[in-house]
Amino acid sequence: MEPVTIDGIRYEQLKQDNLQGAITCVSHSFIQNEPMAAHLGITIDEFLHFAGAFYPTLIEPGLSFVAVDEEIDQVVGVRISEDFYDELEESPEIPGLSPKFFPLFTLLEELGAEYKKTHNWQHGKYIHMFMIAVEDGYQGRGIAPNMNKMFFRHVKGLGFTHAITEPTGLISQHILKNKFGFKVLHEIKYADFVFDGEKPFADLLEHPSAMLMEKDLSEIEV
Repeated sequence: MEPVTIDGIRYEQLKQDNLQGAITCVSHSFIQNEPMAAHLGITIDEFLHFAGAFYPTLIEPGLSFVAVDEEIDQVVGVRISEDFYDELEESPEIPGLSPKFFPLFTLLEELGAEYKKTHNWQHGKYIHMFMIAVEDGYQGRGIAPNMNKMFFRHVKGLGFTHAITEPTGLISQHILKNKFGFKVLHEIKYADFVFDGEKPFADLLEHPSAMLMEKDLSEIEV
């Protein structure tokens, strides 16, 4: 897909020459804004280790996008996505991954378990919207909506029929439900989640739950 420039921001697919900028951008956003990560105290170095191992595998499929400020040639927004079929088939092993991630990943796996049982999985049909991030100072400039619009146009053109995502905070849940029309299919309340006999998110009070949402892409106009 050819890059598109809007108001000085270039939107393009994730590739080798913007990979490090994408990793840095998402890392800053994730540890500050993702409720479980902030609650677990995941550090930027720990997330950089995870992203540095995982994100290079997302270049070749061509399903992730970045937003680049052309004036300073810096990645200021990222949309990380993957074929959900590939995620089911291959969960990458990351040596040295901080154990702080384990409760987070386990909750997300449990969230999708029932959904996975009830669908006839095919390659190229279900797109997993994994992470989105916009750097501080670039909020409110339409960067996330522009990335999403480019993303939806691209994956619909490739034949994907449904989008799946797991918003973990109130703001992202509100946006997906009320602006994009995503349907809530499954939910896990943080206060009820048990990992290794404990409830690691029992006192995560600001955000009640994590959700799994789905959207029929035929309903999205791009």
